[in-house]
Amino acid sequence: MATKPHNLTEQLYTASRATPVARVAAILNYLAETTRRNAIKPGPNGTMVMTRIEELVASGPSQADIADALCLGRATVEKAISELRQVKALKAFRPGERANRCYPIEDQHRLRQISMGA
Repeated sequence: MATKPHNLTEQLYTASRATPVARVAAILNYLAETTRRNAIKPGPNGTMVMTRIEELVASGPSQADIADALCLGRATVEKAISELRQVKALKAFRPGERANRCYPIEDQHRLRQISMGA
């Protein structure tokens, strides 16, 4: 049982032949948690209604923290996150939505595939 966490730590944080995108995807997939937040959406009769939204989010580390943990450059991590947004594994932010240290996941299955090198 102690081997599983050790193998995960080895996969995430040690020198690896995996691409930077795969390594960043692995750490974001590892950090993903379901969160709930309130959002205002148009209701059936045109009025604005407060609803509760559940989404999968990896939050906590900054891009610099991820770069340090994976022994990558910050620009490399920024480029990897951008690529993950382009392939729709991570949600792209709309103007005004940007949050530091927050990576909303759009498709966890795709993120997992990328982290395994697919």
